[in-house]
This record gives sequence, structure tokens and C-alpha cells, in this order.
Amino acid sequence: MASATIEILSIVNGLSSIAGTVGNLLVCLVICRNEELQTGVNYFILSLSAADLTVCFIAQPTYVYYLNQPWSARNFATFKLIAYITLHSSFLNLLSLTLNRLFALWFPFGYVIIMRGRNIAVIVTIVWLVSVIMAIAFSLSPVLKRPAPYFHVAMLLTFAFTYMKIFCIARKQRHRIVAQVRSVSHNYRVAKISQDQLTTRTLAILIGVSLILFLPDTWFQLARSSDYTRFRWSFTTMFLSSFLNPCIYVWRSEKFRLALYKTIGVSRRGRRSIAKVNFNAIEQFKLQHFTTFQKMFLLP
Repeated sequence: MASATIEILSIVNGLSSIAGTVGNLLVCLVICRNEELQTGVNYFILSLSAADLTVCFIAQPTYVYYLNQPWSARNFATFKLIAYITLHSSFLNLLSLTLNRLFALWFPFGYVIIMRGRNIAVIVTIVWLVSVIMAIAFSLSPVLKRPAPYFHVAMLLTFAFTYMKIFCIARKQRHRIVAQVRSVSHNYRVAKISQDQLTTRTLAILIGVSLILFLPDTWFQLARSSDYTRFRWSFTTMFLSSFLNPCIYVWRSEKFRLALYKTIGVSRRGRRSIAKVNFNAIEQFKLQHFTTFQKMFLLP
């Protein structure tokens, strides 16, 4: 590999490793220190951030180290085991977050009953165990190496079909609320569906970014490209997913941003200004909720 390419890949991975480690640490810290964020979906986000943290803090520095060493199959085998464990943990945690969202929309009453602390902990533990077992099997077993890319394709398709189902259910819920304008609980339902819409769009961005960044490696595997080709290019794109995930949380969630400002100690004056802006936005929504709802959700 040309020295210029090695330098560029080392810089990109080094910077994203540092930024991703800080970002995912902040996500974990904010959720752990703010009780209002300790909800079902945020526990899955916490698990995903912990998985992304292992990618940024362990796998990426390992990649940069081996990138600057002479190429050898033994070095790649060591790196691949580490990378596979962390990347499969991140990918499967994102998949569990997606399925959790589908369950919440499809069976809302059952979701409230089932998705409680102990059950969520059991699900998260199973996801991590399956991730480790899959990673070890795919990286060390010659028998499973051949069907591995097809399994990864199946996972990508599961993401796509699951989100399509989420989108369809959310769309039906919007139509149902539009038809209940005179209902006593209509105002509450409008606010609830607006929050659900934000969550659904955020999840769409997370899934879309992950699919785009994981596709190159899946393509290289299906094309039977050499390990050296994968090592040079596709692992960098997959690692970038773990760096971008916390950026998406902060960008899309105002509640999370406010909790982040509180956690890192933004000045009192700054918090008052933020709270005032947030309060004014809520009041404006109360006054204009139906007009805004029509513009956002009613079909032409």
C-alpha cells in the first residue's frame, strides 16, 4: 500500500476514533446521569453506544496499528477477530433498536408491559452474546467463512424490511389521528405522534447511514475480494458508522441536547436561555398544533 494512502487512512481513523470515543462516552454518561432519559428505547441506545465505544476505542486504534505494520495473514486474523466482535456488537445492537421500535408501534400495550428493566437487560445481554459468538464463528471457522457474506446481506435486508414496516404502521397511525379531530385526547395524540415521527425519522437516518457504510464490505465479501483489499478500504467505512451514531443522536433530539448541556455543565444563563427557547417552542406548538399537524401529516 502506498505510504500516502496509509497516512490518509491513519489520520481519518485516528481522528474518528478520538471523536467517536468522546461522543459515545458522552451518550452513555448523559443517559446514566439523567433519569428522564432512562426509558426503554434509550436503554437500547445506551447499549448501542457502548458497542460503538468498543469500535472507536479498541478496534480503530488496532486497525491504525496494523495498518502501519508489514502486511501478514496472521496480523489480519488477529485484527479481524477484534473488529468482528466490536462491529457485530454495534450492528446487532442497532438491529435490536430497530426491532424494539417496531414492537413499540405494532403492539403498544404489550410493549409497555414487556419492555421493562429486567426484560430489557436480558434482551441486551442476549444481543451481546450472539454478537460475540457470531464474530468468533465467522472469523475463525473456515466452514462458516463462505456463507458469512450472505448472512450479512440477510441482516441488511432485515433492516430495510423492518423499517418499511415501521413506516407503514406510523403512517396508518397518523391517518387514524387525523380522523379523530373532535376527540378529547386529540391534542395529546398530536403531540405523541409528532414525537413518534421524530423518533422514526432519527431511526431512518441511523439505519440509512449504517447500510451505506456497511455495504462496501458486504460487496467485497460477495465478490470474493482478497483480505488485503477489505483491510485497506471497507473497515474504515464500517468504523465511521460508530463515529456518526452519537452525532445523529445529538443532532436529532432536543431533549438529549438539553440533558447533554446539563451534564457537561453549560452556564446557568445558557441553560435558562435554552429552557426559554424550548418553552416558547412548546407554547407555540400548543397554539398552532392542528395547523402544523395538517401541514406535516395530511396527504395532498
